[in-house]
Amino acid sequence: MKTSGLYTLLLLSLLAFSACEDVVDVDLETGETLLVVQARITDSLMVQKVQLSTTAAYFSNQQTPRVSNALVQLTEYNENGEAVAVYPFVADESAPGDYTYGPWAGTIGYTYELEINWNDQQYEAITQLKRIPDIDSLRVFERIDQYPFEDGKYVQMFFQELPGKGDFMQLKFYKNDTLINDGGNLAYFDDPLVDGSYIGNFDITFEPFTLEDTVRVEMYSITREQFTFFNEMIGQVNNGGLFANPPANVRGNIINRDPSGPEALGFFACTGFRAKEIIVK
Repeated sequence: MKTSGLYTLLLLSLLAFSACEDVVDVDLETGETLLVVQARITDSLMVQKVQLSTTAAYFSNQQTPRVSNALVQLTEYNENGEAVAVYPFVADESAPGDYTYGPWAGTIGYTYELEINWNDQQYEAITQLKRIPDIDSLRVFERIDQYPFEDGKYVQMFFQELPGKGDFMQLKFYKNDTLINDGGNLAYFDDPLVDGSYIGNFDITFEPFTLEDTVRVEMYSITREQFTFFNEMIGQVNNGGLFANPPANVRGNIINRDPSGPEALGFFACTGFRAKEIIVK
């Protein structure tokens, strides 16, 4: 067994070295084309957007194909579960794959059902728009000789976490309109350890800003389902190394009404939204 293992390692090493010299063409199956949904409805008065695309071959260098021939609508249910409105989303001719409605604002506590009819398939997702606290303020301060931090200007946020467990939040941080916590660096949390607490002196980065930087913080309420979605997504982003698991699609909340039909990927989110910004002085 030890000899066999050593032989395997030697073989892998030889293959790695040869791969540096030779180009090997591998004919891979592209797999089934699936619908991909990116949608976030907020309680802020704005043009709400649903973006549709399809999956593409893993090694394709092209942008994923956009879907511009779908029918998209949103049904709104009040706190008693009664349907109170239906909002048709219209394809944006200037942005293929985008479907918009508004300006319009969702209502905290209401439930929303997204329906998509595409390629003779009917997809749907249902979620609730959760409550959200206000961001009280942002503060610029200076750190000098505070290891392990670099000397410079930093920004902290302050807010009151709402009493009652079961809240989930996502935070986005921007510097001069550039998102600085994306990909595997998502910021999101639940509230068991901070329920009802005042959150102060919360550092939004561990690196200093420069003078005149515009710093913006956005807070979104999310559901437990989306919290789990983020956990699985981060697991896939950080899944690497010799003992990595085979990559898999992250489970979203979009379902096909026909259980035997093709699945869809992505997530439909309804979120409370709050934001503040400050200029570093």
